[in-house]
Amino acid sequence: MRKRAIVPLLTALAACIVLPAWAQTAVAIDPPAAIYAARPGEEKTASILIANPGAEPAQVRVSLGDWMYQPDGQPVYLDPGSLPESASPWITFSPAEFMLAGHEKKIVRYTIKVPEDAAAGTHWSVLFLQGEDPNALPGANIATFKLRVAHTVYVNVPPVAWDGRI
Repeated sequence: MRKRAIVPLLTALAACIVLPAWAQTAVAIDPPAAIYAARPGEEKTASILIANPGAEPAQVRVSLGDWMYQPDGQPVYLDPGSLPESASPWITFSPAEFMLAGHEKKIVRYTIKVPEDAAAGTHWSVLFLQGEDPNALPGANIATFKLRVAHTVYVNVPPVAWDGRI
């Protein structure tokens, strides 16, 4: 009889530990990607819409990164400026961090300034937006997941050679 009572008790205890981890903050982004054509020395300014689909507030942090595909097709994310084709050093954005109330939307603006000596071809970067719980207790021993979404930026510096078959 005691063994049967232990299973529901352990299940309830596990739920108390795990459920707060599931209630992590997420944000939505629109559009998820953008493609620009820009000549050396040219600037492009754009914006992305960030939304908090949940009822709880979210602290949002914005950062840049590089990415590439591994041989198995999986993406790998790298520090900004890690790749020769990186557009990350060309991008500035604002704001870098902000609070979103529940169901609130905000705009993040970014500018791409293509250097005068930019190589022709396609360059890329990714703007990461990570939602964090603003009420998280520092040093608390609970499982947490930090969810982030990405806005991929492609910059085509002419001349770009288009070649391929489907």
